[in-house]
Amino acid sequence: MSLLSSLLRPTFAPSLFSLFRPTQLRLMSGKGKGAKTKSAVMKRMRQTSSGSLKLWSGGTQHNTGHMSRNRNNRLATSGGIKEPAIEVNMKKMMNLK
Repeated sequence: MSLLSSLLRPTFAPSLFSLFRPTQLRLMSGKGKGAKTKSAVMKRMRQTSSGSLKLWSGGTQHNTGHMSRNRNNRLATSGGIKEPAIEVNMKKMMNLK
């Protein structure tokens, strides 16, 4: 990798919701005939029995020694998506109704 490309590479990680827009769905042709799922969304979310989406908090894989126990426990819990419009877009990407 050249020095120029390493300098131009962004040093931040964009959020999950800015990466995946519903217009990025690819259509499959053939027997299934549906939209391909976004595998990154499928890995991070799960649909509950009520139909809402559940996702887990990040930030607990490493470097947790400096955090308080309350903070670690809070990050270990899962939660839902609070914005209905984002939940609709995520369900489209997961090929859910």
